[in-house]
Formats: sequence, structure tokens, C-alpha cells
Amino acid sequence: MHRVQQILNAAGAVLAANPSLRATVEVNRVRSLSEEQQELPALTVNYGADVPDESESFEGLGSAVEILLSAFCAGDSETEVLERLLELRSQSHLALMANMSLGLSFLWEIRYGGADAPVLQQGERMLGAQTSRWSARYLMDNDDPQ
Repeated sequence: MHRVQQILNAAGAVLAANPSLRATVEVNRVRSLSEEQQELPALTVNYGADVPDESESFEGLGSAVEILLSAFCAGDSETEVLERLLELRSQSHLALMANMSLGLSFLWEIRYGGADAPVLQQGERMLGAQTSRWSARYLMDNDDPQ
């Protein structure tokens, strides 16, 4: 399994283990979520760009992969949804920063990289989404990315 997938799985496990998150955590989920199917609130864990990092050793190449956490929720008002999105961001932050290596020997740091503006949509109820970005710095083996 590629090290990026290992990082995503570890991040997903850490997030899901936070009881204060109170959301379903799904790794590599990009298709739509549905309140009717009781999939909200949810937090998806995906990856973005993976760029070389200045860190390297004889055994490996340094790299920094962008981890994308997308929070989704529903509520009766804009205020309720916006507050819930901020709570999902806060709880995600607490979970990821509790152990910046996520228990992986090749991962040495996770950095917060900002968040997009929330997106709201009125349906039967107010729906909201927001993506935050994290950079995971890791060492990839010279001969094999696994």
C-alpha cells in the first residue's frame, strides 16, 4: 500500500477515534453524501498534491502530501450549520495534532494549511460543507513508495 494511503488511513482512524467529533469519517470518499440516508454529519479524508520536500536521507525522499478534510452537515439554520462546521474543524484539529506522526514511523509532521470558505445550500434543511487542508511531511523509500 502506498505511503499516502497509509497516511490517509491513519488520519481517518485518529479522526474516527475522537468521540467529540460526532461524525462519520470516510477515507477516499468523493461521491455525494445524503442526509436522507443518515450520512450526515460526515468528514471525508482525501489527498491532494504531493510535492517534494527539502528533507531527505540516504534511505528516502522527503515529500509533503496535502490531506483534504471535507466536513458536511445539515441544520435548521445557517447559524447552526456554520457553528457545526467550525466544531468539526476544531475536533479534527485536536485529533490530528494529538500525535503528529499518526503512529507512522515515516511521517514526522502534520501542518495546518488553511480552510476554504464554507459552502451553504438551502434544501429541505440548510446544508453546509467546508474543506480544510493539512500538509503531511513523510519519507518515501528511494526504491519503493510503499
